[in-house]
Amino acid sequence: MKLTGSFTLNILKHMKSALIIIDREGDILVLNDSAGKILRLDSETEYSGKKSREVLSTYPRLLELFRISFEMHTLPDRAELEIINAHTGDRKTIGYTLSPVFDDESNRLATAMFFKDLTAVEQEETKERIQDRLVALGMMAAWLAHEIRNPLASIKVNAGLLHKGEKDGQKMQLSDEILSEVKKLDRIITQTLDFVKQKPINLQECNINEIITDSVKKNLHSYHSIDVWYAFSEIGTVMLDAHQIDQALGNIINNSYEAMPDGGTLTISTGLTPSNAGDYVPEEVSKHVVRDEMNIQIVIEDTGAGIAEEVLDKIFTPFFTTKSGGSGLGMSLTQKIVSDHWGFVDVTSKLGVGTKFIVVLPLYRVKN
Repeated sequence: MKLTGSFTLNILKHMKSALIIIDREGDILVLNDSAGKILRLDSETEYSGKKSREVLSTYPRLLELFRISFEMHTLPDRAELEIINAHTGDRKTIGYTLSPVFDDESNRLATAMFFKDLTAVEQEETKERIQDRLVALGMMAAWLAHEIRNPLASIKVNAGLLHKGEKDGQKMQLSDEILSEVKKLDRIITQTLDFVKQKPINLQECNINEIITDSVKKNLHSYHSIDVWYAFSEIGTVMLDAHQIDQALGNIINNSYEAMPDGGTLTISTGLTPSNAGDYVPEEVSKHVVRDEMNIQIVIEDTGAGIAEEVLDKIFTPFFTTKSGGSGLGMSLTQKIVSDHWGFVDVTSKLGVGTKFIVVLPLYRVKN
């Protein structure tokens, strides 16, 4: 595939926004001056037509993002990514948007990335102000959690006592509803605290299939007529933050449950998919793990109500929700946890048919 028209190419080459366009074969269609400057590439070289795996070999995470973008239906919008030069160790945080490139017949030909350097000096003060606000928000959330959870605990205990000693069916139902709402409020508080806190990733040896089955069982008893089907591959022991991954997958699974109030089927599969990141391991965990040439892929699919197209690209936006009483943080937290693990989340959905989430995580194993 080639882009034609010198006028168009000149606009793309000299625009202020950094732009890289790569096609399905891994060929670079556009890598403009701004992108070359951020990535510290030779300004005298013309990169159009060259193989991305050669030009961007020092940025394995960037290559991985482009590769996996062709398997994703919902591409990241206004997301952040830390890229590390594998040769120099130079770190950059970029803010980026991925957009599909189609031909006249709506065939997906390439992926375009628009990005900017968030580590630039002129933006450091803005980032510090944002961080200060997050700290303040975290303190406020912790205070609210403390003040709200105490009366919630009292309500829960008293409602439980009423239910235990009650024989009237209507009153028992009312106490059940109180307990259900208390549980919902407690979950919202927990999600808010988890979202505003900066939790470091604590990699440990675990079994991803066991994490999933445990997560499924936690809340399945609250839902009726939901059949769960597993299609697990034998992946073996991997290095993940088991608690956080359980939380991330649990949010997706609970969403699936809620999408099937009248019953349905939840299908969960695990497997391996090729990685394009080589042996890249983030510096903070490089002493403890090595990277496999494959990624872990988790597919969670339900037969629920589905998500409308105009809503689908907003589900990872913090505080956005279509549910009554929802916090709008569940999917945002899931994306944050997966991203902190250097992975990606994708979602497809069709109204009346169901929703499918795909979670891709690097396959790390313990370093001998």
